[in-house]
Amino acid sequence: MKKKIIDIILQYVTVFFCCVFVGAVARIALMRSGVDDYTGNIVFWVVTSVLYIAYLGIVFFFHEILERINVIRASKKIKKQSKVTQENNYLEPKENYPNQRPEISTVTEESASVKGSMSSQEVNVPEVGFEEIRTQQQVLLDKKKQDKLDIALDYTRKKFALYTNDEDLIILCEAVKNYSNQNDISDDISITTTELSNLDLYHFGWNIWNYFKVTNQDAIAKFLKLVFVSLKDVEQGSIKSHLRDDEKKGIIKIEEICWELE
Repeated sequence: MKKKIIDIILQYVTVFFCCVFVGAVARIALMRSGVDDYTGNIVFWVVTSVLYIAYLGIVFFFHEILERINVIRASKKIKKQSKVTQENNYLEPKENYPNQRPEISTVTEESASVKGSMSSQEVNVPEVGFEEIRTQQQVLLDKKKQDKLDIALDYTRKKFALYTNDEDLIILCEAVKNYSNQNDISDDISITTTELSNLDLYHFGWNIWNYFKVTNQDAIAKFLKLVFVSLKDVEQGSIKSHLRDDEKKGIIKIEEICWELE
């Protein structure tokens, strides 16, 4: 994942410098034609900005197209699997058809029986196929949700391992789990930390909120107030308003908790 992030950064930085180069060439050309420095600088930044924004627009446009293509392909694949399942289920009763020719009355009775059986199969086949698809999709969703939670818990352990005891760290991880599932947080939690300031706790709260995106910032402010002893007497509105203060200061800084979907 780190290599992928580095590659993306290098890509955007390279394009930016190319835009700067084109802007510089445009500026030099205008300066040679007698334009003053001020106008030349404006042209330089306008050309650089327009080219870079155009590049970003193209990237996002093709990204959206690829996303739509992937969705269409996945939909076609599911429909194809469902169709194959239905065809297999329709064919199964045919193997049990009698080979001998019965009397006319027997044929009539058996035909009615077979039609009733086929009608039952026609009703149940789509239900069985769709239920299997639902089960598979639910398993995938549960796995993605658990993977995302595991990353958040690992982040929490790493940030607080040196600044709280084992018992409080376990309680904090359980509280983060409840927050991700939008469950109520107990009022009896009182986690104490050493060396961490309120600013560090604000940054931690913002990172967790930004990662899960399951509630608004009022809810994460309430979470911090309920969990940490040092914030018990701080107003919830004050906590919310300071979540991103001094982003690069403190032991815990504002950052993105990254993860990938398989």
